[in-house]
Amino acid sequence: MITFKSMRYSILLVLFSTTLAVAGESPTRGEDLFEKSCAACHSIIAENGRLIAGNGRDNAPNLNDLTERAPGSDSSYRYGVSLASYSAQTPRWDQEAFVAYVMDPTGFLRSRLGDRRARSRMAYRVRYEADAIDLYAFILETQNR
Repeated sequence: MITFKSMRYSILLVLFSTTLAVAGESPTRGEDLFEKSCAACHSIIAENGRLIAGNGRDNAPNLNDLTERAPGSDSSYRYGVSLASYSAQTPRWDQEAFVAYVMDPTGFLRSRLGDRRARSRMAYRVRYEADAIDLYAFILETQNR
């Protein structure tokens, strides 16, 4: 017999499991998000020149090996002054910094540099933290391709 109490627990269980699924790291979902949101500007190009994801152009930094290098260290791209300053104090992009940056690039740099005039050249913002985490998971996964 289904009671109101058991139905309420079932609904809570479904909501909780849905929240966990959305909040998890999903490289597959991150790849879809990358193609829809990031690929207009960014690419992931392997060292051998193979295009892994993106548009293949150089109008934004190549995100290959992003997690293994300092911010602002793609030699084929000319970064803004603020990101170059941030790069001097940070050895590499970790998940926390990446997520915070892509959600609010200018706000991130202003906060980390303590400079209210700092600016990012990246105008796009990822709206949801779960999306930013999935993007990071996808970029991290491409390092093994």
